[in-house]
Order: sequence, then C-alpha cells, then structure tokens
Amino acid sequence: MISVMSSMMLAIALALFPSPASAAERGDRAFTREMALEIQLPTPIEMSQTFGDLEYERAPFLGLLVDLNGDGVPEYLVRAAPARCSERGCPYAIFDGASFHSLGTIFGSVIYVRAARSETFAIINTFSPNGGDSATYTTYAYNHTRYVARESVQLSGDALRRLRDELAGAQSGR
Repeated sequence: MISVMSSMMLAIALALFPSPASAAERGDRAFTREMALEIQLPTPIEMSQTFGDLEYERAPFLGLLVDLNGDGVPEYLVRAAPARCSERGCPYAIFDGASFHSLGTIFGSVIYVRAARSETFAIINTFSPNGGDSATYTTYAYNHTRYVARESVQLSGDALRRLRDELAGAQSGR
C-alpha cells in the first residue's frame, strides 16, 4: 500500500511540476545552499522587514544573484543567517534586482529555478529532505506581487528515488 501511495504521489508531483530531466534542456538550474556566496546588499534590502526576518546581525550576507524575470537584472535570493537553517534547508528572501522590493520567501535545501514562467517570473521548486527516506518538494510561483507556495508534496521510497533521478537532470546553477 505504501509503495502504491508513493507512486501515486510521484505521479501527482510530476503532473504538477515540470520534469527537471526534460526541462534542463530549456535552461533549468539547480542551486544548493552550499552555493550561496557572500553578496553586497543595497541599503533598501537591508532596511526591509523581510530582510529582518532572516535574523542577520551583520555582514557578510549569503545568497545568490539570479535573473528570475528575464529583464537582465539579477534578483537577490538572500539566505537566512545560519541559526535559521536546519538539516531540511534554509529560508531565503527574494528581492527584485531593479526595485529592491521583497518578492517573498522560499524554503529548501536545493533550489530549482525553472525556465517555465508564472507571470513574467521563473517558477521555483525547492527540495527539502525530511530525514530518513522522506523529502518535501514544493513549487513556488509568482502571483503578480510575490512568490507563493502553490503545491507541496511529501515523497518517500520509490517515488522519492524517481524524483531524485529526475532532478539530477537540472544543470548546476554555477
């Protein structure tokens, strides 16, 4: 029964989320939390309420610069202070690279920036191990003003192994 449920959950996950193996050819990229680099943040980002939720006391700030909306200006994905991270992953605050406005928050150990779009922004998937043979796979989409979690699926067993095989097709973000 468990393997039937896991297979059904994987089928639902793959129907709801783009297939990373085939989508990698279209420009999907994967970023692990270890890829976060020291980044300089503009003052408006440091003054943002959303930035305050990341619990940084002072620089250096860690994150990624990724153009999510194709305007040629990278957005800031700022990883939370180490105290906010766990085995499951880290919170990230997303800020528009042109206006420095908050675009929401996401959580995960691995971030998949998709070539597929919602509105004008890339769809983002995150992968978060739950310990043992279980993980959560979440889809975030832009909804006119910010990124929101659209779907979240917990997988284990064969379904999780198949998803990991699919995710191996996304190219490294570096």
